Amino acid sequence: MIGHVGTLSRNKLYWIKNQAIDEFERSTHYPRLDIGKLVSGELTRNPPGRHVSLDIDEFLKATLRQCLAVQETPIKGLIIENLGILLEPELELNPEKLFLELSLDAVIVLVWDYSIIDGRRFVWDEAEPEYGFSFPSHTITNMELPDEVP
Repeated sequence: MIGHVGTLSRNKLYWIKNQAIDEFERSTHYPRLDIGKLVSGELTRNPPGRHVSLDIDEFLKATLRQCLAVQETPIKGLIIENLGILLEPELELNPEKLFLELSLDAVIVLVWDYSIIDGRRFVWDEAEPEYGFSFPSHTITNMELPDEVP
């Protein structure tokens, strides 16, 4: 599917394994964003107050939208990796909502090397499926390499 970047649509989420990022990034020119690094940097610069989830949510929205705004590609998009920090209970974030909102305006590709259940649930370990991301009303499309064996 990497060769068919022009057919990607907005209002849809995609996922890709880590091994395919470099080729996908070259073919699309989408920026690759390390969410873990962004969030930890923001928490270091601006220690959270009482509303940590709101502060981080607003920071992420602004940062990701800024990355989209400066793109000069015909189809805007982001490759988002290192998602684990978004699952930290102390941050009380709703990353699924953030990704779905962004997908209204751009192609959003999540990097995930762990288990995916029914194309809707991203989990670290199938033995603990409650720890992960869940998109109950959306199927997340795999960006497979043409020669990749399932």
